Amino acid sequence: MNRRLLRNWKQQAFVSVFKRRETTAVLKRRETTSDIRRVHYPFPCSVTDVIDLRSEELFKRNHIHGAINIPLVDNVLGKGEHNIAWNTNKYFAQKEMFAEYINTSLSEYFIRNKSQNFCPLVYCDKGSLISKIATHIAMDAGLDVLYVLNNGYISYRKQVLKDLRTLSLQFTFKVISGLTGTGKTFLLTKMSEKGHQVLDLECLAKHKGSMLGLWYGETQPCNDRWQSLLRNALANFDPSKPVWVESESQRIGKLCIPPILFEQICKGDRFKIILPIEERIKCSLRDYPYWKEDTDTLISIVHKLETYCGQEKVNYWISLIESERWEEFVHQLLVEHYDPTYTRSQNKNKLTNSEIQVYMENQSEEVVKSTINFLTELPGTTELKTQ
Repeated sequence: MNRRLLRNWKQQAFVSVFKRRETTAVLKRRETTSDIRRVHYPFPCSVTDVIDLRSEELFKRNHIHGAINIPLVDNVLGKGEHNIAWNTNKYFAQKEMFAEYINTSLSEYFIRNKSQNFCPLVYCDKGSLISKIATHIAMDAGLDVLYVLNNGYISYRKQVLKDLRTLSLQFTFKVISGLTGTGKTFLLTKMSEKGHQVLDLECLAKHKGSMLGLWYGETQPCNDRWQSLLRNALANFDPSKPVWVESESQRIGKLCIPPILFEQICKGDRFKIILPIEERIKCSLRDYPYWKEDTDTLISIVHKLETYCGQEKVNYWISLIESERWEEFVHQLLVEHYDPTYTRSQNKNKLTNSEIQVYMENQSEEVVKSTINFLTELPGTTELKTQ
């Protein structure tokens, strides 16, 4: 096909694309006073709404924090917006045929929310075809201002990775370590409630970092989403104050902590929580309530430990589950599997020999409060005991 004809057709195809599907005439662009502003991430503070124009599937995988999803292009025969754009560029098609795949929801949203202070921002994958269509929709809707993310979602991803590198180096991390069942996450949650800066890696990853660690009924975010969540969390912290974090392996389920962030965490001052085994059993049963509620799922996961612990030991653990001898099962699991695994991992990951041991008698409200006071005051002693 003649390239000039194709270029002329593409320019005309963008005009009034949200019009009725029955319209076949080539419409001339209406005069408009809309101010189209191309910006980079982070956005100007004047942006009131962030609209993701990509498909619902891509939006679920990852999106800019606070964005809403209004897919601009309907799927065609199961194909997404990228294939539509590619086919449009490659093949000569009737303009009205392409226009009928444009979702009218964006135009309706613009008209419904139009006001003097309404300053939406739109973005697609690369900031090209779909974003251009959105600008014409904004013009026809009579918007005063429309922000467009330059280079789209791809530019946002690049900025997230850049921010992760720079933000990771800005903070001093304080690391809470301790064997499984010592209530590290519970302690950090209480610290966060008291206003301390806490980076809850397990909450963001939807995983506790072990074979049995996947949050019940949850799925882990994809890697792009995980990195965005980490970036957003760090961006909300004050670099002049320490960030408290639980000691983790670099891999949390199927996700990995970014190398620079992981290295900075490993360099942090460490506080090892020590709790009696009886209390650890109670904490474990509190943190994993689904064990008693869904024994079939628990047994299927425990079977996977045969590679590490042997078939005989795993069969014994399963017999404890089936007979509902929960305390004995948890005791066996902690002592025979979790403790040696955690100890090996911690010895490999920590980059400092400085570690303050904090003995907790239990996890009562008084003891937790006392422990938090000790930790945040950063005493110079090498061993603390709270009762």
